[in-house]
Amino acid sequence: MNAEKIHDRANAGLDAYLPQFGEGTKSPCSPASARLFTPDCAAAVAAMQSLVAELDAGSSGRQFGTLRAVLTKVTEAAGTYQRLECQTNPKTPSVRKQCLTSGATIAQSPTDIRHGAVLALTGK
Repeated sequence: MNAEKIHDRANAGLDAYLPQFGEGTKSPCSPASARLFTPDCAAAVAAMQSLVAELDAGSSGRQFGTLRAVLTKVTEAAGTYQRLECQTNPKTPSVRKQCLTSGATIAQSPTDIRHGAVLALTGK
């Protein structure tokens, strides 16, 4: 896909994602959210993973450098959240810390993806 198509797809995907899951402090995955360790955040993680996979498949090349870095970071955070089963409210402090970090990345990801898609239009 070219940069304009990726930009449009990112916006369409985020427009579908945001009403259900929000972003930042309104996300169920925000470290400040009581829903971080629940299936609500797990559903947001799964939905974000789906969008990321679609964008990742179409964004090869140098003009997508920033976006690809964001997609990689989000993919890693989602994988960590799922691998640690954060939605089960783990009690081990080190695991909880990793869940908080992953949740923060997922909560911030809509903003980061939108920014990366805009930069792709400028070749960055």
